[in-house]
Amino acid sequence: MPIYEFNCLNCSENFEELFHKYDISDEDIHCPECESNNVKRIISLFSSPGITKEDSCNSCNAASCSSCSR
Repeated sequence: MPIYEFNCLNCSENFEELFHKYDISDEDIHCPECESNNVKRIISLFSSPGITKEDSCNSCNAASCSSCSR
């Protein structure tokens, strides 16, 4: 079951939704804060095991970076 992140275009709340079906549209999703269905799916960041914040680039938070040679 995929988890998607959304941003409410009315109140700017970011929230996640667990999808049980793949045929649900964004119009079926409602903001938990204001109950609006005026939402936009946003790109989710993912985590990779073994990479910590201390291992990431200080300027861009990437695991490897050409600007700081990490």
